Amino acid sequence: MKLAIPKERRAHERRVAVTPDTVKKLIPLGLDVVVESGAGLGSAITDDDYRAAGAVVAAEETQTLGNADIVLKVQRPLTAAEGLDEYAMMKPGAMLIGMLAPYQNPDAIRDYARRKIDAFAMELVPRTCTLAPDPGTPLLVVTCTPAAFPWSAFEMAEAGAALSVTSSPLTDAIEPVSSRRLLTP
Repeated sequence: MKLAIPKERRAHERRVAVTPDTVKKLIPLGLDVVVESGAGLGSAITDDDYRAAGAVVAAEETQTLGNADIVLKVQRPLTAAEGLDEYAMMKPGAMLIGMLAPYQNPDAIRDYARRKIDAFAMELVPRTCTLAPDPGTPLLVVTCTPAAFPWSAFEMAEAGAALSVTSSPLTDAIEPVSSRRLLTP
């Protein structure tokens, strides 16, 4: 199963959807990871870093997205109206995972359906936080909305609460490089 990591092309976006450490976690799951050349440069990750982790580095976006079963992006793909049509490079039935801003871009939802792309907007996926004011106190499980997660978690940690975040290989794979996480030791 081919997993594609294209370069982000939206203005001012310097993040990349997957780090080399994540590539190392994805390959044992049976995924063939293909990263577009230069995808990590905005996050100080070189093509050689991805190669050393076991990814194939493709020279162009068409090679990266072509026949990909899963596409991981930080932000939604560009449309033909925005210049480069990234949707057209994805095969029908591909799974697109990223920060897709569906409420701000309702036409994109129709494009996903029309092109038979299964889209997962990560900002709509709930996160689970576990809070404990001190090591001797029983844990309280709180479900945080993605929009509130980073800021409320930081506020709680700054107030002295210990914070741990549950994750899985898939959520680790799509966590952008600049995301903030607090983990208890």
